[in-house]
Amino acid sequence: MSIRKLRRKAILLAALAMLAALAASCGEQSPPTPTIAFTDAKVTAADAPEMDWELVVTGAVAEPMTFQYQDLVSRDLVGLDEILEACDCGDEVRNTWEGIALTELLAEAGASEGATAVIFRGADGYWRKAAIENLDVAMVGLRRDGIWLAEDEKEGPIRMVVPGQSASYWMSQLVEVEVVE
Repeated sequence: MSIRKLRRKAILLAALAMLAALAASCGEQSPPTPTIAFTDAKVTAADAPEMDWELVVTGAVAEPMTFQYQDLVSRDLVGLDEILEACDCGDEVRNTWEGIALTELLAEAGASEGATAVIFRGADGYWRKAAIENLDVAMVGLRRDGIWLAEDEKEGPIRMVVPGQSASYWMSQLVEVEVVE
């Protein structure tokens, strides 16, 4: 084989090796994860619309509880700012949410220390199950971008907000939270 052909093969092999190394390193870096933290919401219950709606917390809890809508809106609300909702269709929306930390309601009902998941159920029967470790910043959303969800017939009056999970976990018209061991 001529020296020219050997050089071409060496250059080709070196180029292929560099491309392989580059491709392997692409999967190693992931984008930085944004910090998601609750903030204090500046909302009063007097602003909330009247609504006949209940949310029940059931399952592996010390005491199943029923929360009336007016009881929920009269609590101190927390906020989640500029939270990305990644829709399954590829759309991405950022909103500011106000509501009650899911962990607060679960603690109040006495959720089992052995809980592994939570099932969210909507008024239409649709449900989703989420691992408990993915719910540290989940909230029962009552307001989106400063507007009460009760004013939105499709989404409201209560919505599960689960940052870091696809939009299919963000249950609209939430009626039940079931704790599962």
